[in-house]
Amino acid sequence: MKSYFVEQHSRRDLRRAIKRADPKFFEPALIYLEDDPYTFGSGYRKVDIWRYIRRYDLQDADIQRLEQAALQYLARPMSREFKHMCQTMCRIATDDFWAIIEEKRDSDVPRVQVNAYCLHAYADGMMAGEKRRLWLRRMKLDMHRRSRKRLSPVFSNAWLNGIKQSDVLKILLNSENWYEGIISFAEHPIHVDHRRKRELLFKRQLAAFDFSNLKTEQVITSLIPLLRAGPRTNLTFYGWRAVLFVFQKMNTPKTIPILDYFFEGGVQWTTYKPIRERHTELVMAVLKSIGTDEALQVIEKYNMESH
Repeated sequence: MKSYFVEQHSRRDLRRAIKRADPKFFEPALIYLEDDPYTFGSGYRKVDIWRYIRRYDLQDADIQRLEQAALQYLARPMSREFKHMCQTMCRIATDDFWAIIEEKRDSDVPRVQVNAYCLHAYADGMMAGEKRRLWLRRMKLDMHRRSRKRLSPVFSNAWLNGIKQSDVLKILLNSENWYEGIISFAEHPIHVDHRRKRELLFKRQLAAFDFSNLKTEQVITSLIPLLRAGPRTNLTFYGWRAVLFVFQKMNTPKTIPILDYFFEGGVQWTTYKPIRERHTELVMAVLKSIGTDEALQVIEKYNMESH
């Protein structure tokens, strides 16, 4: 790997040297921008160089080298020094450079188009460039929020299209799924943590049942079509939690194939990793409570695949 002079100094020393226009650092700094290495801490060094490089007495040849270094940023993802590069180019770039940037706005590569669009605004001055940068930043944040809203189980209406906790309750409230056609309720329902308000309603409702009188095989048969119907993401967050709650209370080995199906990827949802991990922990808890050899084999198989 090539060794660079600027990397032999701390960022603090480099920043001080560039700010006071130390001639010993000028040529190594230009080479560093031209080569554009991607190493640990390289982005911070480039930020300092782009911010203070104008303090040197730049000649036409130096400006041309900086323009070539700036053009490299069009073809790669934006990094932390992109803003400072744009601000420097706003003050030193030539008309030929801005003509190239304007042509790049019509590139067939989307990334080049976006980067050129952001950079070209600085051709009209620092105020125009910063105005567009901040506008694009707000747009990016809005898109991110809308994306999170679409994927999040707390806000998304799309999650209501899959199996819901009400679907599980309908199955339990069907008298045909109980012995002698009588729905049994527990005399002493389990305690529900009132601090977890989103889980309170359905857990209070589910905890009211006496699962010892439930026809487990018939309930499982009713749940399977709901779990496997529709797209692979057709399962809501709290709907799956309700299913696991019922499985844990029934505590029967007949639920093992469904839980194994979960690990095989048959049951998935559009959400972020922490919730998937939480669901996996709950499935593992149900399997451990069943405790049969078949349940332990599913746990062992999953542990081997995950590692």
